[in-house]
This record gives sequence, structure tokens and C-alpha cells, in this order.
Amino acid sequence: MSGWSAEWDEALVHALEEARHRYSLFWDARSSRKENAQRLLSGRRGVTIPSSNADVLFTELAEDLDALDRMSAAPLTTALAVARLKKYLPDPARRIDLHDLVMSVVDEVVEGIKTQVITGGGATVTGADLQSVWDDRFRSMERLAPLLIEGVWHDSDGRHDQLWQDVVQRLVDAAAVFEQTFNEGYRGARRIPALVALEVLSITSMRRGREDLLPTLTDKIEVVDRYRDTEPQDCVHFLHYARIADDSWVSAMPRCEETRYMYPVSHVFSLETRRFFQDLLADDEAFKAAFYGFEYRLGLLQSLRPRGYRAISGDYVGEWQWLAEMPNAETQFRRDLERSGQGRWATLLERDGVTLDAALISHRETLERYRRY
Repeated sequence: MSGWSAEWDEALVHALEEARHRYSLFWDARSSRKENAQRLLSGRRGVTIPSSNADVLFTELAEDLDALDRMSAAPLTTALAVARLKKYLPDPARRIDLHDLVMSVVDEVVEGIKTQVITGGGATVTGADLQSVWDDRFRSMERLAPLLIEGVWHDSDGRHDQLWQDVVQRLVDAAAVFEQTFNEGYRGARRIPALVALEVLSITSMRRGREDLLPTLTDKIEVVDRYRDTEPQDCVHFLHYARIADDSWVSAMPRCEETRYMYPVSHVFSLETRRFFQDLLADDEAFKAAFYGFEYRLGLLQSLRPRGYRAISGDYVGEWQWLAEMPNAETQFRRDLERSGQGRWATLLERDGVTLDAALISHRETLERYRRY
């Protein structure tokens, strides 16, 4: 009870005293100070709740119940999580709820990374062994990837970019945890979720005309890879295909044995990422173009930040992906910049008197070496 002192309604006091005590009695401290109220509390083993007024009491009670409901709720299905994300995105008052929702799903992915096998157990690691681990890591993104796609698609003004950065940072940090004993293939597999997250964020932002998102995010995300160095490194090199797996390891997987892929790592990532874009990119060719656009941009960033491998190779530079001595991905990139503005890319590419056009031509010369017939 709140706001009633039990001093003026003797009939109600009597009724409460005579009633069966099925439930406990709760009374706010401010209203329950008088004699009748104290008698009722004593007779029904009531509980006094500290509170300065009814507004504060019931506001805090509602917040506590909401918190308990979230703590005790069963894990959300992907559809319900996406629905809740769409509800939180436009509401500044729900920013923390949005963060907690997304990061709770990230925590599930991180737990999978932590518990993933990393040593070979003294036996030779086969292609089938590695494929099993890769499949687990890709499956672990089945709840998170749709949240990231919907989040970036509906966050057209970029007010939640810090959240998307936090997601990738958490995943690369989990992948970089140092262990004394490891198998190189298993260790590289721990980076798969972070790269998938970067892929879906980038592809969605490209479709939304937000060309600045990928270079901005990757410029702010660093990771210490103690297997190689003690200094922080750019995440675009940490997530290089060559740091995840050698092409020969992937070619030994059962899924690749019947077909000799030119760029097996690229092929598997493209195939696995495809499932997350069935709604946004229903046409297979449109998805391939978007995925190759991501590979081109990631390779461009790797070339611009020369502290590791050169730009990744991949299906995007295969012989069939060139037209008039220019890769199709570069042609589309130029069109995208014309449509959405050069922004962050111009800042990165136009340095030391080099024009954006000259920088792209120079990058093309690197990609030319990757063409395979």
C-alpha cells in the first residue's frame, strides 16, 4: 500500500484485520507510520518499503520488475531479437538496452571461441577436422549476423557506430587470446566470427550508401596478437585471409575436395556469408558483387596500412572478374564513391600529393599479380 495511513477508514482497517492472510502485506514507510497501520503490519507480518513518495516507489518497482523479467527470460529467438533491436534503435532512452541486447549475443559467440579446440591433441589435423571447427564458427554467427545487418540498415545516420565497433573489437580480442600450445589451423579459425561480422557490417553499409563505415571502424579497432608481436596492430591485417588459413588447408576440406577452387578461403567465406543476406540480397549475382566489393575494400585498406600482408587475394580478382584491364570491383567502387561521396576514402587515399585515381591505379597493379587462369 502507498498513500493510505489507515487512520480515517475504520471499516477497511477492520476488513483487513479479519481477512485471511494469503499474501504478504507491503506498505511504503511514509504512509505506514500511524498506529493502525503499524497494527496491520504487525498482524499480517507486513514489510515496510523505504520510499519518499509514491511516484518514486512505483517507478523504482516497475524498473526492478523489468530488470528481473530480462534476467529470467529465456534466450530470445533470432526473430524476437531482431524485433527488439528495431524497437530500441530509434529510441535514445533505450541505447543501453540496445547495447545489452547485441552484446549478449556477442557473448554467446565469444563463449564458442573460448571453448573451441585449439590444439591437435597429438594427432594430425585433417581437412575434415578443420572443416568441423570452421562450420561451428560460422554457425555461431547465425544469431549475431542478422542483428548486425538489421542494425546497420536501420541506423542510416550512424548514431550507433560505436556499438558496431564494440562488437568487432570484442570478437577480435577473443580471437587473440594467447595460448602456449596450439594448432595453426585451429587458432586461425577463432578469427572467423570477427571477419564475418566485418563482412556483414561492410556489405550492409555499402548497400545503404554509407561508404565511410568500413574505413572508420577498422581505423579504430586494434588488437594485440601476442603470437607475432606485443604492439597493437590494425584489425584489417589481423583478419587477413592468410592469417586465418592457408589455401591448401581449406582445399583439403571435404567440401572442397571435388572442386579445385582458385581461391578456396575466399570461396568458403562467400558461400557461408551468403546465407545471412537472403532477404537483403535475394539475387545471387547481386550478393557476389557486394561480397567482391567488400574483398576489394578490405584489400585496399590492407595496402594503405602496410604493416602485415599485402592485399588479400580472392574470387574478386579472378580472371573472370576483370573488364578492360580493370577489376569489376574497382569499377563498382568508383561508381559507389561518385554516388555516395568520397569522404573517408579520399582522406585515406589522397596522401603525399597522390590523387584518388592514382592510388586506385597503383592498387590495381598489386591485384594484377593475383589473377589466375
